[in-house]
Amino acid sequence: MSVEYYIILLMSTNLEIMELVLAKIYLVFVFGILFTLSTFLISWIQLRQNLEKRLFVIQKIQDNSYINKFKLGQLYLRKNLYKKAIEEFRNCFNLWDKNDRLGMSSLFNTIGYTYFLLSEFELAIYYYTVALEIAPDNIICLENLFYLYKVQNNIEKVNLVAQRILEFDTKYSKSSEIKEVLEKMIRDRNSRI
Repeated sequence: MSVEYYIILLMSTNLEIMELVLAKIYLVFVFGILFTLSTFLISWIQLRQNLEKRLFVIQKIQDNSYINKFKLGQLYLRKNLYKKAIEEFRNCFNLWDKNDRLGMSSLFNTIGYTYFLLSEFELAIYYYTVALEIAPDNIICLENLFYLYKVQNNIEKVNLVAQRILEFDTKYSKSSEIKEVLEKMIRDRNSRI
């Protein structure tokens, strides 16, 4: 047998070993992805089942208090059942103590957010405005209104809301983010002019 034969045999053996190693690496990679996806899917299913259980429990409670109506509306909101959520929030409003200004403001903010998710921006603005009339320092509501105007690309109103947010809370955790968004919108507008 010649040296060339042994070299060819050695090279083919190395190629076979390399192919086996690559095949094993590929299998580990594929199984890793499958494991990750199945873990994510299982956790998502468990989350949905927990929401369903909580929804069932709250629906079965005979106590029709505003708190239970609000919780039920929040669960519908998490399940993306926006119309049902709004219905529960409206029922909740009828039962809510009208002297609870912070709670009423939170309720109207939540209704506004639900309309925002439905892309019904005029209704969202209306409910955000009502919430801010009740509690003008509702930072969460101001932030929601800020992002709504940002989606609408309404720089003037974004600026007004940003100024209100910064007036109420200069140490607000998102104040730098709000300033950056506002500056970017102004730069974009100026670059188009």
